[in-house]
Amino acid sequence: MYGKSRSRLNQGRTTRAFAEQSGQVLIGLALAMVMIMAGAGISADVGNLERQKQRMQAAADAAAIAGASALLTQAETAADAGANDASLNGFTSGTGTTVTINNPPLSGDFTSNSQYVEAIIDQPQPTWFLSLLGYSTIDVSARAVAGAANASGCVYVLDSSGSGAITANGNASLSSECGILDDSSSSTALIANGNVQISASAIGVAGSTLINGGATLTPTPVTGIVPVSDPLSSVPAPYVGSCQYNYEIVNGNQSVTLSPGVYCGGIILNGGANVTFSSGTYILCGGMIANGGVTMNGTGVTFYNTSGTSCGSYGPIIFNGNVTANLSAPTSGSLKGILFFQDRTITNGAGSIINGGVNAEFSGALYFPSTSLTYNGGSDAAYTIIVAKDLTINGTATMNDDYSSLSGGSPIQNATLAE
Repeated sequence: MYGKSRSRLNQGRTTRAFAEQSGQVLIGLALAMVMIMAGAGISADVGNLERQKQRMQAAADAAAIAGASALLTQAETAADAGANDASLNGFTSGTGTTVTINNPPLSGDFTSNSQYVEAIIDQPQPTWFLSLLGYSTIDVSARAVAGAANASGCVYVLDSSGSGAITANGNASLSSECGILDDSSSSTALIANGNVQISASAIGVAGSTLINGGATLTPTPVTGIVPVSDPLSSVPAPYVGSCQYNYEIVNGNQSVTLSPGVYCGGIILNGGANVTFSSGTYILCGGMIANGGVTMNGTGVTFYNTSGTSCGSYGPIIFNGNVTANLSAPTSGSLKGILFFQDRTITNGAGSIINGGVNAEFSGALYFPSTSLTYNGGSDAAYTIIVAKDLTINGTATMNDDYSSLSGGSPIQNATLAE
């Protein structure tokens, strides 16, 4: 009897111990489940906050770039452009959301620099699990700063549909330190005939290319690009006043110095003439012709080719072979970097021809946005930019991109993120 009672006692103790252990396991499991659920809840909140932060940062980046672009185009204020772009991306000031556009930035590396725009977006974000801990919302913000930088391209052809918008013939050679962009949607937007050699940092064509003979393009053009707008559209056209000079002709073997002003009837330079252009803006009503053997020098000059009832009819720019030229654009001011400027309103005028070569340096933009340009080469100028409706290349040309002489860099700027 005694043995049976002792056995029952031991069994009871074992049962109680097992029950206690089971209870402890259940408590541990319950605590573990709570911790897992808490971790999952916190992870969900953190993940949502990170996603909102990414959306907000993308919107801030876009707003800063839009504001910096507005500084370049002056189409609207930086504040309006930045706020509009932030709104398009889902963030509009009001109801807890704050969008702030500062020009110049109020903090960071570009504080007080009016060439930069700062965008700050702040918005409280709701939480789920963290609200149980007293954090019903957490403030999330994003900041970006953008400013202008030298554009990567230096050859822009604006014809939207023409065949051969860029045409290179024969033994033409174009070596560019920067990019070439062709806006034409034609299936033959860029045509290279013969032993053509074109090299650039990049070649982009809205349409397609036609390569004949042994032509080589490096790198291979990227086709189907989105067309770009006129990169110099914000450059103001010079004022055209009344005539100051009429039908200026410099004959062979003459050495003269010309002054800025309005040249009605244009300028004609005959073979052997040696001409120095004083710094300033030359308004050409009737174009400009430089025949073979002419020598031209000018620093800080812009030639604005136009027409009008007050100054005369239109004529193209024609530089014939064997021209020796050393011409450079202004380094500051509203016409910074602009060497030749075709009146944008002239859309049916004859194309211009600039025959350069080893003795010709054109430091500046050759800007013919509404007429064609035939460019037959120039030597190793610090920088050369071509913006034309259509471009034909027959000679040897080198395009550099050293803008160190210009205040603020290239006249073609792109807005880019800085912070």
